[in-house]
Amino acid sequence: MKLSKPPSGPTSLARRCLAGYERDALAPSTLRTTTSLLGVGLALSSLTSASGCALEGGLPQASGGVINTVGSGGAFASGGAATGGTWTGSSGGAASGGASAGGTSAGGVWSGGAGGSSAGGGSAGGASAGGAGTGGAGTGGESSAPATLSPGTCLSDLGGYQNGSVTYYYFDQGTQKVNCEFPELGRNPDRLEFVETNNGENFGAMNTADYDTAATCGACVEVTRDGNRKVVLTIADRCPIESNPKCKPGHIDLSRQAFDQIGNRGNEGYLGTSNGGDVGQISWKYVPCPSGENVHLTLKEPTNAAWNEVLVTGHTYAIEKVEVLVNGSWVAAVRQIYNYWQPPNGKMGTNPYRVRITDVNGSVLEAPLPLAAGAQDTGLQLTCN
Repeated sequence: MKLSKPPSGPTSLARRCLAGYERDALAPSTLRTTTSLLGVGLALSSLTSASGCALEGGLPQASGGVINTVGSGGAFASGGAATGGTWTGSSGGAASGGASAGGTSAGGVWSGGAGGSSAGGGSAGGASAGGAGTGGAGTGGESSAPATLSPGTCLSDLGGYQNGSVTYYYFDQGTQKVNCEFPELGRNPDRLEFVETNNGENFGAMNTADYDTAATCGACVEVTRDGNRKVVLTIADRCPIESNPKCKPGHIDLSRQAFDQIGNRGNEGYLGTSNGGDVGQISWKYVPCPSGENVHLTLKEPTNAAWNEVLVTGHTYAIEKVEVLVNGSWVAAVRQIYNYWQPPNGKMGTNPYRVRITDVNGSVLEAPLPLAAGAQDTGLQLTCN
């Protein structure tokens, strides 16, 4: 299922003016001498008058080969450089209210006066995109900070045993991809990435009710037959009640490799007499997964900055919630039936995004997530004490 995405918003007049100035007036060939800089100011005056872009703080003034902005509230960033030249400025800011004070551009140095960053950075040296600088870090700096982990308290009981039933299935019956969106690594034997049980071969499709809109995706289950034969597997798929009446509460459809550890495919295909099966007693419970992987994050549309969702894989315990940092505030994402988490309207915040994951033990992992393709390793695993 693919959700529609809202179009990107129109570029503001202030941004078009700034973009035009950067393109036409800040070319390297024009920022070399005081004389040519004065020419830039005159050209800029003509350009902005024609396009309806006002320079509230006055034009840049030349002073010994250095551009200085005049007054406060200037139309452009207070401080900046291009091609080795240096810009300095008094208290000033962008047309929309803040100076991009600090940072570099094409080898030059930006050294602004007191002013807010155009994208949320600190004054007097804050990065123009919100990064860290003398004066503080903005949203961009916080989003790109290294991943962190706060261990939770291990639950003594993840749900206990429940009576159930099992069957088996294999991909060549018609499976294109598993509902939990784990990448396929092979067929015959069927094998999935981010499944640590039996090197990716022990997995199962949870019945529709217990699947609970993907809430069990990535969780591990220990299935017991007749009280002594056991197998541990990872939930990676959904067993659809709408097309298979066996997929009622308590039922799990196992990979052939998992089923072979507790049943005989030669004459047994439906185990669990207490839940409709033909033979054997089946019970199962949730258990921690083997922890050979770090947690990974995958964007649904890795080139789309306007709309996105995130997939969490490789976790030891089931995931309770996912949040993303948008405009400095954490907002809750909603888990989709195909296991991706969607924030409100698909807005992920500022690239690199910041994602916060909480598992059933209350363990919390925060990690940056750049707009890029593929599963991105957070370098950490959700753990509990």
